[in-house]
Amino acid sequence: MINLLALADYESGIPFFYRTFDGKIPDVKTVRQVISGNAGLSLNNVVFVSDRGYSDAKNIKDCLRNKLGFLFNVQCEMPGSFAQELIDEERENLRDLNRMDWLTKVFQITKEINWTFEPDLVQGQVSSKKTKESRYFTGTSISID
Repeated sequence: MINLLALADYESGIPFFYRTFDGKIPDVKTVRQVISGNAGLSLNNVVFVSDRGYSDAKNIKDCLRNKLGFLFNVQCEMPGSFAQELIDEERENLRDLNRMDWLTKVFQITKEINWTFEPDLVQGQVSSKKTKESRYFTGTSISID
């Protein structure tokens, strides 16, 4: 299995960096490698894009800590996952035809969520909160009944 990570321009969506990783390498390690490998470039308006498996809380916190936007394919089949909880909270809105993109036939929800994270990985440092606007898209593969 191969995993793909990319950095894209926020405005245009055009990727300017990508890297593939062996699926056996831990996801947290690969995300940190990509972030640290590009840290010296002083990039602005960057979005971190990944395939399935990179959406755990540690990776999200690393993106927030490094001021990177992110677009993750989130697994929601797992009981207790934050994505499944948000979908469950918004289940009625997922039936609202006004929330459908008729071209792609995908329902979408935008919701602000609060994340608590350490601004730097320094022991004993006070945690800070960040409000992040999150968009959730569901296609035909997710049942809303």
